[in-house]
Amino acid sequence: GHSLQAQADKARAYCAYKGLADPLLYQDKAVSAAKLRLGMRPEGSRLCLALRPGDHVVVVHLDRAWRSAADALSMIEAWHKIKVTVHILNCEIDTSSPSGKLMFTILAGVAEMERGLLSERTKAGLAGAAAKGIHTNRPPFGFTHDETGRLRPMTDPYPLLSSCAVLYLQQLGLPK
Repeated sequence: GHSLQAQADKARAYCAYKGLADPLLYQDKAVSAAKLRLGMRPEGSRLCLALRPGDHVVVVHLDRAWRSAADALSMIEAWHKIKVTVHILNCEIDTSSPSGKLMFTILAGVAEMERGLLSERTKAGLAGAAAKGIHTNRPPFGFTHDETGRLRPMTDPYPLLSSCAVLYLQQLGLPK
């Protein structure tokens, strides 16, 4: 699972298995890695400030911590300079060895590429739906989706609202 609780449970189990101290959890609730780099997120910043030589950082999912390979690599390099080891559970990576650092470097790049491909496919799908006149978001106030996914004015006792909805559809170039 990707829930914060499931990730916390995995981190605790890993630490127990490896004989590491019970982890301090730094979890940014409702903050996307796509929007902010790890060091700029509230808990990510708190983590960076709290790290001391000999500490271990356990990340359950690589792509939950970093979306940019450059950001991931620069942060890992900074942490290594202060003798912090990073464990990435979903990739089974421990950056304390040269081979672990190499795998992290490769997989950070792959994770960034995967995110980019997902974004491209999503945009292409939305563009394809729009070209067919299918509205994919929540309908604006006064509208509903018909059985084909197209926007239609709501049948409404208020003629002004219905007129506004028709004008909006015309502005979008969609059929009435």
